[in-house]
Amino acid sequence: MRILLYNPDNGVTRNFMPHLWMFLLQALTPAGHEVLLVDGNAQPMDETQIAQFVRDQNIGLVGIGAMTRNGRQGVSHG
Repeated sequence: MRILLYNPDNGVTRNFMPHLWMFLLQALTPAGHEVLLVDGNAQPMDETQIAQFVRDQNIGLVGIGAMTRNGRQGVSHG
């Protein structure tokens, strides 16, 4: 299964600062699955672009992370 882990743009800066949860979940994912990581601060996407990415990449599961200050944005993407 192809899995997308997406962290929305924090709405404050466009600075890319990797979030460890994405790398941790990628490392803990059992063999046989491919995990793609997208950080919205480095590669901003709106809801339409995320949906298209999921279709184009044949994603079977999406995980969305968010910090407290951008929780609404994470929920709107879900």
